[in-house]
Amino acid sequence: MATLTLQTPHIGATQNYTISGSYPVVFQGSDATNPFMPIASRDDGGKVRFFGCVDDDTDGTCPAGSAFKELDGNVKLDEDVVSGENGTPAMVLNVSVPTGGAIVLQVIYYETSDRENLDGGQKYCNVALDTDGECPSPDTNANNGESDVVFTEAEKENNTALLVRATSDGNDGVADLFLRETGLFDGVYQGFLRLTDADGDGDAGDDVRTSWGENVGDIYNPMVGDASGAMVADGAYLGVGNGPVVISYRDSDGQSRSFTIQIDIDPPVINIDSPVHNSRSDDEKPSFVGTINDGDAGLAAETFQLDVDNNPDDTVKVLSGITADVTTTKADGIDRRLEYEGYDTTYKYGVIDPGTWRAADLTVVRGGKTHRSVEADAYANGAPDGEFADEIEIDFDEKEGFVFPDGAFNHMIEFQALVRDLAGNVGFSDSDPAKPTFINDLGAKMNDRKVPRVLGVFSHHIVHLDEVDPYIYANKTATGFYGLDDASPIRDRSSVMVVFDNSVNGSLIDSGTFTLEDDDGNGISIADVMVKDQLVFLKLDEELASDARPTLSIAEGREVEDLAGNILSSTEHILNPVDNGDKTSSFKVRDGILPVFTLTLSGGSGTGVGGESPAMLTKETIDIAIESDEDINGAPKVSVVCSNIKFNETKTKAPGSALATDDKGEDIDYGLGRFEANRMGYDADTDLEMNSGCGSTADLTFNDSSSLARPGNNWVYAWRNRELPDGGLTVVVWGRDRGSFDYYDSDNSPCDPADNSCDNYGLETAAFTLDTTFNSPLSTLGGDVQPDPNSDVAEPRPFVLLDFAGERTNVKVTKLMVDKTDVLGSLDNIGENRFLYWPEALDYGEHTVEFDARDAADNAPKGGKKFTFTVTQRDPFVLDISAGWNAISFPANPVDTALDAVFTDPAIDRVVGWNPMNSNGAWSIASRVDGVWTTSMDFAPLTDVVVRYGYWVHSMAFIKQSVDLEGPINRETGGKPNPVGIQTVPGWNFIGVVDQDGDQTEDHFGKDLRDSDKTTENPDGVIVTADDYMPGFKRAYIWDAIANGYYVLEGSDAMVIGEGIWVFFPDGTTVAP
Repeated sequence: MATLTLQTPHIGATQNYTISGSYPVVFQGSDATNPFMPIASRDDGGKVRFFGCVDDDTDGTCPAGSAFKELDGNVKLDEDVVSGENGTPAMVLNVSVPTGGAIVLQVIYYETSDRENLDGGQKYCNVALDTDGECPSPDTNANNGESDVVFTEAEKENNTALLVRATSDGNDGVADLFLRETGLFDGVYQGFLRLTDADGDGDAGDDVRTSWGENVGDIYNPMVGDASGAMVADGAYLGVGNGPVVISYRDSDGQSRSFTIQIDIDPPVINIDSPVHNSRSDDEKPSFVGTINDGDAGLAAETFQLDVDNNPDDTVKVLSGITADVTTTKADGIDRRLEYEGYDTTYKYGVIDPGTWRAADLTVVRGGKTHRSVEADAYANGAPDGEFADEIEIDFDEKEGFVFPDGAFNHMIEFQALVRDLAGNVGFSDSDPAKPTFINDLGAKMNDRKVPRVLGVFSHHIVHLDEVDPYIYANKTATGFYGLDDASPIRDRSSVMVVFDNSVNGSLIDSGTFTLEDDDGNGISIADVMVKDQLVFLKLDEELASDARPTLSIAEGREVEDLAGNILSSTEHILNPVDNGDKTSSFKVRDGILPVFTLTLSGGSGTGVGGESPAMLTKETIDIAIESDEDINGAPKVSVVCSNIKFNETKTKAPGSALATDDKGEDIDYGLGRFEANRMGYDADTDLEMNSGCGSTADLTFNDSSSLARPGNNWVYAWRNRELPDGGLTVVVWGRDRGSFDYYDSDNSPCDPADNSCDNYGLETAAFTLDTTFNSPLSTLGGDVQPDPNSDVAEPRPFVLLDFAGERTNVKVTKLMVDKTDVLGSLDNIGENRFLYWPEALDYGEHTVEFDARDAADNAPKGGKKFTFTVTQRDPFVLDISAGWNAISFPANPVDTALDAVFTDPAIDRVVGWNPMNSNGAWSIASRVDGVWTTSMDFAPLTDVVVRYGYWVHSMAFIKQSVDLEGPINRETGGKPNPVGIQTVPGWNFIGVVDQDGDQTEDHFGKDLRDSDKTTENPDGVIVTADDYMPGFKRAYIWDAIANGYYVLEGSDAMVIGEGIWVFFPDGTTVAP
């Protein structure tokens, strides 16, 4: 019979039936355990068709010209299965043969039922061929490709009653499940729903969802996790927050059903009570005691393990099954984060195959490292709590190639426990729970997961098993330290730091435990002690000399005990037996105290005292004397830098290393403090410094120079400026003494990385000022002179002012000549580097001023020392006085304020003044009798006329009274006139009109008062109104001498120079103008 598409019946190439009857047919490959695929009869809806011909004889061949046709009338399938040869299942064919002929059966066509599928959420493209786990393009996201999953029409359109739907609290919390029949016609369907984080995208930065979620095989083939078996890779995704997940479906009766799956994302908790992490014991059979609990799904039975390192070494060995992030040394190993890899990598996060869970299998996964396991007391599946308590003996005597001192041991043993709950979460014990942890895909997303398939990131535990007596490190024990600051010893000249090999019991140590003696054998009193782990700090009554090396011993009858109970007594060898072979009970402490330098500056050009002395100020050079309180290794180094120094540092010493940056990625600018720190303490490390400058000025070089030796511990250095700018400078002197010690913890040593040797670098600084610039007041930056150069001066008594405002140091004027006449003796120093020459008078015409000066650094002025000005006549202020009473005021003070110098016209016979601040009353009255002014005894005296308030002036005739007023320059200060405030009182006040800027103090009587802001629109300045001048006033009047009456002054009216104003203020807080 011809080969068929599916299988070939075991009846040869063709089959010739000559007699009607029933015949068994066996398929190729069928046997008792592997039957042929079930075939239903046509009557039962099956598709089984038989093809061949009807022979007219019995020779088994089709006659010539006979048609190849379907033999549906001659051959039928019996649906019953019978037992064929050797028990092989067979099908039965009922054959009807015509008389005298035969049936030639050539082809059987049939369809098997296979397994049924239910449509649901499933990928349509071939996921196995895609690198990112997604369909490569929208065109392939359809069921029409060669490798795609194909559903029948009936399955796609008629399976709504069989739809299985999952919902959750995720962002897109709905997915229909793709189900596959688990067996032929068994009616049992299986499918997979892949759960991931709430947004359904996987880890942050990782959008490959196929690397997320639970991945297990189906119930028939548990090790298959691809589309050929359980179809896991093609399963639908469902994002889940905290759950639950609800599965909805219809049963065979058409009833809607659902069931809920609770989500447990929290791992079990393991608490290890003993041994305490990082504790010490001399017991080589430590007991491991603790509890486990899980309040959600409950604990999974027989999943607890506590693995103990049984491979002791004198360095940290990673626990079997735990891989360190980095290769590290003893101290870092206590706190480093570890990643557990002890499970079969076929399975993904959150699931460990039971076959690889137990210790026997983990030993292989872990590379065969030796370990011991602690088991928990028996507990049932789902139990919320459990406990463990077991004793493990560590096989120290099995360590090959290592001889323990005196048969003792002193090693770090690592251990860590883990357990699973019924939800598949794995919990680990953690010695540092403050570190972040990661359990499975249903928890928070973590960015610091380093490798795929990591169950958790936790810190392992350590117990120190120690049978070795404590001893002291002679090379690490040093003078000059007391206490710790962020794990670094604090410098203290009156202390000694004693370093043991391991932590000691501080409760048994007091001020009498140790003895100290100086070089002469005299005892040194110990006032107090401080114990921190392996460090014992001794506080002394007095400071030690910088080069002191006292002798240390344990006091007679006293002892030191470590945390494991081992004892060091005064009669034992107290030092490290490896480093110090000879037995000794005392030794000289290393020198850890920094040398002290004393700096003395001199020889500068400063001419003053204090900050302007030769020790503090110079324009070019300064001498530096250095003294040390102990012998120095070589000569001290000297560097003179800007006090506002700025520089960067490279991250490493490697050539081309990038600059150190802050959290924002910007280069870090360091200052003087960092410059000093790089040169003192344990080391002098300046190799990282670069891009030096002063403030904003870069590209300056600060050289390190050696000082010159003088007798004793004395050195000198003569500094001469090369390129530094003016400003504050700092002398930095540093050097190391001849002592050294090894840092107490080599892993954190700030010293020489080659041998951890710490040198004692002392440093001292002294500040001075460099001043090379002295600008003349005639220059832009130097200050000012009055009168202005080449200006006209209309002052009755012109003055000369030299203002060295641009100079920071004290100035001394050494020369002043006016018109070639030496007037230096008449020059007044009025403060703040301002000097005033005020002659009684200067003739009209041009005058020449020549001067010279020196600043405190002995610099001569730059920018000119000679100027000229011309004296012209200044116009007086002329009052228009009417016969009778006049209300007047002055815009500025008269040059001569005396009453008789102001009112010189004999027609004026009476003057009345008003000043509310006068202690004798507001009013004052003066009268002229026979040409002599006298003051009324009934009122306050009136002897001077000044700016500010108003005056009533009585004249016997119409006159013009001229008065010389002060101009816009203040004669005493050389600056603008100080603003004149008019203090008022509640009620009525009599005030004047004041010109604050002094530019309306000549022939300006009766003109509008204007401000000093001159613009194109107002070249003379803006008119000042009553509201501007007297803010807050309620009413004001001005006097009209001609009309002999008052006029109201409105707020918008202009203030007029020379008028006296009657004004009412509601309170006394107003100050006008």
